[in-house]
Parts: sequence; structure tokens; C-alpha cells
Amino acid sequence: MKKFLVLSIMMFLFLTPAVNAVEVEAIQIIQTLGGSSTYSGGTINWSGGVTGWIMTDAGNFYFSDSLTGFTSMPITANFTSMTDTSSGGVASASFASGTWSISLNITGYAGPVAYIAGHLSSSYNEAEVVNEGRLEGKAVVIVDTATFNDAFWTTVLNGSTLTWDGIGELAGIISNTYLPSGTNYQSYATGYSSENMIVTLYADESQIPEPATMLLLSIGGLLLRKRS
Repeated sequence: MKKFLVLSIMMFLFLTPAVNAVEVEAIQIIQTLGGSSTYSGGTINWSGGVTGWIMTDAGNFYFSDSLTGFTSMPITANFTSMTDTSSGGVASASFASGTWSISLNITGYAGPVAYIAGHLSSSYNEAEVVNEGRLEGKAVVIVDTATFNDAFWTTVLNGSTLTWDGIGELAGIISNTYLPSGTNYQSYATGYSSENMIVTLYADESQIPEPATMLLLSIGGLLLRKRS
């Protein structure tokens, strides 16, 4: 009887097809007229977001606005404990604590089909790019949770599931916040508000690009948004 049970289990495992897991390498959220980045009283808040993409370890991009039933791709963040490091009329600041989350919502599903959230590992640093009306930010973060709806993603990925390989490990966030035209933002002694922002979350903090590459990413993101 025991031999029969062992053989039955072995046959079941042999005949059951393995479900491949596709890892997320990066997620970008483009916020235009649907999300906002605000700073006031020592705190940065991100909210909303309308479109973006998910990149997998296979190098494939899945655009949220091309997914069936896509409704929104919001990001939220709250960065506090600010130190104003502005100098010579150029705004810059460091935020020592904070949390963030990203979700992808699809019509017909009670919750998001993708949800990733975490907290700062080290500070979130933001600085003005002179004469460009843009603030660049970057942070090393820790991913606390990452959940994906397998019923949705196995359809999108032809039988594979979507995963985040790195719960509790370091990841990286970069941001490009565009201030209203003509804004001369000199220090964090005053607040700001923007409805045009691009945020990218990388699976590995070592992937965070240098400022010149960040600019190319921000321009590319805006071009993608205009095409959608």
C-alpha cells in the first residue's frame, strides 16, 4: 500500500506541468493629470498615477495601458524627517524615513493584480536640476511585500506567473518631478506641487542609473505617455 502511494505521488509530480515564474526587473509609473507629487512642511507625498510599464527578467515590457481592462497604476509615498541641504539657490533635501506602494488595477478583479510596497532603507534624496524645472530623486528601499494575481498573470504570460524575487532585500527608486513652468525652486523652505511625474522602481539598488541616464528615462517615459 505504501509503495502504491509513493508511486502515485511520484507519477502526479511527474505529470503535473511546472509553472514558470517570470521575475519583475523594473516598474515605471507615469503620472500626468492623474497623480501628484507635493511637498509641504517637511513631507513629500506621492499619490495617483495613470499609466506605466512592467519589465521582466526576459527583457519584455508589459504596458499597463495595453492590458485588457486596465484602469490605473497608482503609486503612493510619504517621505518625512527632512534635512534641507539647499545651497546657492539650488534646492536639495534629504528625507530619512518613509513608506511607498505601487499597484496595478484591472477591471473585474477585486484587488490589484500587482501590489508592491516597502520602506526606505536609507534616505530619499531629491535635488533641483538647474534651468530644467525638474527635481531628481533617488532612494535605496526595502521591499516588504509583493503580491500578484496568478489568475491574471498566467493569462498574460502564457502560463507563467509574475514574481518579485527580493522580499526584504534592497531595491532602488528614482523619480523625476516636473514643476510648473517658470518655477524657480530655490530651497525646501517653501512647498511645491506637480501633476507631472515619472517614478521607476528597480529590483536591484545597483541598477539605479546616474543623473544623465535618469534624464533619458524621464524623456522616454513622457514620449511613451504621448503615444498612448
